[in-house]
Amino acid sequence: MPRTRTETPPKYRHHKARNLAKVSISRRDIYLGPYNSPESHQRYAQVIAAWQAGRTADEIQAIVKGTAMPEPDSINGTAATITVGQLAKRFWTEHAAMYYTSSTGMSRGRTANVKVALRAVNDQFAAH
Repeated sequence: MPRTRTETPPKYRHHKARNLAKVSISRRDIYLGPYNSPESHQRYAQVIAAWQAGRTADEIQAIVKGTAMPEPDSINGTAATITVGQLAKRFWTEHAAMYYTSSTGMSRGRTANVKVALRAVNDQFAAH
């Protein structure tokens, strides 16, 4: 039977082989930077605050890496909404069209595959 979450915060620990600070959340090690550095202590404080707020290990790791989803809109207090179609369009225009095309402008053959996949996703989740 899995252990339940305790009220004691996870400890700031030392990964000696890599000389990095780490903290374990739900049996997942989250590395914080060089051991005993101000940056690692700052990240540890962020991790503990997120842990106390009930965030999952994946969310906490995204916060530490700087890839977390934006917080709700501070102006009106609501989360920004985006449809699957809008997300697919942004993915295509901001990433896929450039990434899957070579430097000479020729398609690598993957652009058609990406378009087909995005079309299928958009058709499946158009109402969401």
